[in-house]
Amino acid sequence: MSDEPKFDLSMNRRGFTVGASALLAALGLGRGVATAGDRKVHFVTWASADGTAMVKIAGAAFEKATGATLVADQPPASTALISKIKAAGDQQWADVVTLLGSNVLELSREGLLQTPDAAQIPNLQFVPEKYRLMYNNGGIGFGSAVYGLTYSKKVFDSAPKSLATLWNPDYAGRLLLPPPNIIHAMQLVIIAGKLVGVDAFEDPDKAFAKLAELKGRVLTMSTQPQQVGELFRNGDIAVGYTSLASLSSVIKNPDYGIGVSIRELAEGWVTEIIALSIPKGHPNADADTYAFINQILTPEVAQALQEAAWYVPLISTATTPQALLDQGFPGPADLERAITYDLTRLAAVRQDWTKRYSEIFNA
Repeated sequence: MSDEPKFDLSMNRRGFTVGASALLAALGLGRGVATAGDRKVHFVTWASADGTAMVKIAGAAFEKATGATLVADQPPASTALISKIKAAGDQQWADVVTLLGSNVLELSREGLLQTPDAAQIPNLQFVPEKYRLMYNNGGIGFGSAVYGLTYSKKVFDSAPKSLATLWNPDYAGRLLLPPPNIIHAMQLVIIAGKLVGVDAFEDPDKAFAKLAELKGRVLTMSTQPQQVGELFRNGDIAVGYTSLASLSSVIKNPDYGIGVSIRELAEGWVTEIIALSIPKGHPNADADTYAFINQILTPEVAQALQEAAWYVPLISTATTPQALLDQGFPGPADLERAITYDLTRLAAVRQDWTKRYSEIFNA
């Protein structure tokens, strides 16, 4: 079998697999087990480099090990995915989805996610216990997303050392900030509070007063790589706060002249756990679903994700390449300096914070 994922291109192996499928069914290794040629796992992940890396590395290994087919779906935005899962109720179309921790918490509270059976995922032993079953047991943590500063190498001779750089009036009119409907906009509220010495959840007015100082200084609020990349290339953006995964394709291209500052930041860098979840009522066999998740929880996939989108691996057997550490990207040891936040508290205020954020920058 080819090592490349087949993306739902069925192969005729019925004569070879009928006996094996019957044995699997007899052993209770999943509901509705079909012949290998009909077996599949529908995996929904991001269209960015991280999602593609999982499809290529984990998908090929999964298909080779099981004979089943990986059906990959990579929508351009995760916001529509959450709505689609909610609308499907207990008749889901996806078997495995990658979600931000905040999304896992939201969906698990609504009873839409299946609690994974740890006994069927051997590689879960390599995930630190606190990340194994997270957010009401709705997700398995496998990586830590990285958020920090991106900056123009035309403007900065070296990486800025503080998140407060965003508030430097020298860069007014040349800022990149996240749009209000995504998680790192909410992180920026928490950062603003941190810079004035308050907990944004306890004293949001002071945090938003600090954030309001950036009103009128923003060039764009975007996560579109090509659009942002061209603005950096032209020198229009000086510095921004962003998800590094969303811009990884243009950050890696030296033609755009984009630098990153993460480990250097005096206040620390922001993180959120990325999780694998199984929608309740997913269409295909549990056994194959768990086998695919098991393939993601490997050092090979962890390294691919680091190189593609700079996730910090949560797999104990994975190491961060020295070349990435030398560029300022964090490794597992740096998680101690990460800025984290309470997702339960954020869920309670997110609608209000989103409205206030929008009012500042859209007025």
